[in-house]
Amino acid sequence: MEKQFKHLSQDEYDKFISYLKEERSKEYEMLLSNEEWEDRFRGFLLGTKTLPLLYDPFFKTFFDSYIHKERLEDFISSILGQRVEIVEVLPMQSTDFIGAFVIMDMVVRVSDGSLVNVEIQKVPYMFPAQRISCYSSDLVMRQYRRESERLRHENKGMSYKNLKKVYTIVFYENSDKNLISPVDGRMYFHEGKTAFNTGILQISWWTNTGKKWRGLKRNWRKQRLKQRRRQRKKSKRMSRKSNF
Repeated sequence: MEKQFKHLSQDEYDKFISYLKEERSKEYEMLLSNEEWEDRFRGFLLGTKTLPLLYDPFFKTFFDSYIHKERLEDFISSILGQRVEIVEVLPMQSTDFIGAFVIMDMVVRVSDGSLVNVEIQKVPYMFPAQRISCYSSDLVMRQYRRESERLRHENKGMSYKNLKKVYTIVFYENSDKNLISPVDGRMYFHEGKTAFNTGILQISWWTNTGKKWRGLKRNWRKQRLKQRRRQRKKSKRMSRKSNF
């Protein structure tokens, strides 16, 4: 269990800052490089302000996937609505798109094989829907490349059904007009996924759904058998009528 943070008095704060100056720590030098960050950090230590978690340095420190893996697991679990366990931290940089760099804030692989990318964006128009699609596609290509390489070493052919879901989670500090729902302006949690207008479950069809898929297959066979029996009975009745 993590210890609850105790805010500092002014005297304690001054001593702490003096210590950082003497040590010339990288963290303090980073704070000095931005007046706003230094002010927010000072306010947090004194208990007058909260930390701006949607600023890259603070978010990546608080949810560090190596040091505080359990925090990131809880965070992603609350967003996806299911319990996840981080099993691997992936490189943030990829070059799948014709030599162009795709640099992500935080990429992890969870226990069911899915890849999750968490992005922190201060300016909404810098991360439009097209960029989200690009990042999600990059996650799919990472999976494809890794899976095909693994199967190649095992002298097996590539199987697309082994590809898992990918999630791109983007947090904006402020919402522009494109992120205001026309249904209800108070809605701030937007969820999107690939879907078909006919309602087919293409993902369930191809992924390893086990008992669910076998059950669907059995039901389909039963329906086909019933349909054939009805057709045979109808054919027999029509044959009898024609004989008269």
